[in-house]
Amino acid sequence: MKKNQKNLSFLVVDDEPILVQFIVDVLKGMGFDQIDTSNNGENAYSLCTAKMIQENPYDIIISDWRMPLMTGIELLEKIRKNGKLRNTAFVMITAVDDVTQIKQAAQSRVDQYILKPFKAEELEKKLMIIIEKLLRR
Repeated sequence: MKKNQKNLSFLVVDDEPILVQFIVDVLKGMGFDQIDTSNNGENAYSLCTAKMIQENPYDIIISDWRMPLMTGIELLEKIRKNGKLRNTAFVMITAVDDVTQIKQAAQSRVDQYILKPFKAEELEKKLMIIIEKLLRR
């Protein structure tokens, strides 16, 4: 069954509650309501595997890079190594504008990369690029 745009599911991962709420508000403003949140990568991976077992994996993960317990890049790398999750779209958010870090994210097959601080319009634009790709699959 091919998904339509409005029934895509999201996981927002960040240890800053204000940023999580901002991203959730942007997603809701775009018309999405299947949104889960996590405050660290370790918990996020558990949520991903639970959804996978239910055969209803997340379509898009939006994650901060720097978090306790498991960083966003560690989460991304774990997702990419899991055969059933490897094609999950992934947006990395970070405050660090570092070439080495950007290369590492690219090598781990991040779909979009956003530097903090960012505006709702930038997040929406990057998400629409991913959503259009997902809907073409």
